[in-house]
Amino acid sequence: LVVCCLGISAFYSTYSCDNPFIPTIKIAEHFDWTWGYPIANIGCFSAMAAFVAQLLLTSTNSSFAPTKGKIGTAVLALLVGVVLGVVACVSVAAGVGQFDAPP
Repeated sequence: LVVCCLGISAFYSTYSCDNPFIPTIKIAEHFDWTWGYPIANIGCFSAMAAFVAQLLLTSTNSSFAPTKGKIGTAVLALLVGVVLGVVACVSVAAGVGQFDAPP
């Protein structure tokens, strides 16, 4: 999630340079982000899924078997993680002015 938020922040921020030839630069105006962000989202989702599975569906007890309630809790926890991730990414994008009207 941190990688996704940092990627959004770095991609859409405007950087000012002490250079008369290029006074400011915005990376989003010069590069296409076709593959980077979807792959980062897939990685974030798979990391959350592995964390939730390790946390809720495994045990050191050899007679442990996950019940339907545990699986439902894991799916709900994963859904909450995805919603929090979306909120965090949209908040970061709004913070760097991605949703502002173009000048």
